[in-house]
Amino acid sequence: MRYKQIGIRTLLGLVLIFAVVLGWVETRRRGLKATIASVEGLGGYVVFDTAFTEDGRRRVPVEGDFSNVYDAGNYFWFAFREAYKINFRGTDVTDSDLEFISSVSGLEIIDLYETSVTKDCLSVLFHCDTLRSIILSPSQMPDVDIERFEKLNPNCKVTVEGIEFWEMKNLMDSLLE
Repeated sequence: MRYKQIGIRTLLGLVLIFAVVLGWVETRRRGLKATIASVEGLGGYVVFDTAFTEDGRRRVPVEGDFSNVYDAGNYFWFAFREAYKINFRGTDVTDSDLEFISSVSGLEIIDLYETSVTKDCLSVLFHCDTLRSIILSPSQMPDVDIERFEKLNPNCKVTVEGIEFWEMKNLMDSLLE
């Protein structure tokens, strides 16, 4: 009985492929760890996702403690998670603190309710391609800036205190008449 042999080139090729995949996993994991550290350093928290609903369109948030990304069970699979939501509600985050947000892949929701951000944060958030919702306090920025942002980013809705901006604007207009 003769065993099948693998050539040295094939073996080196397999090792190279394994090393590239492992390098990508480690790079991605370090980026996610830096995102968690940045957000938690500002007093917020990150909600990750990995699952999809049955229709395959909407992602389902995955709750859990991701602070120990060196855990053997999380090490490899952690690299495939994306930050679904970042919550800064009630923190002292400012416009300059949000510079790293544009590099967060997969971010769909950012909660800036009762923070110190101004209209300048919209220029940073403009570069977040996957962003779908921004939650703000009623007095954080002028209506004109919100209108302009929503026209430039039709896929992203600005919600003011639990009401979509346009609903609040229509309500205010009807009260003023």
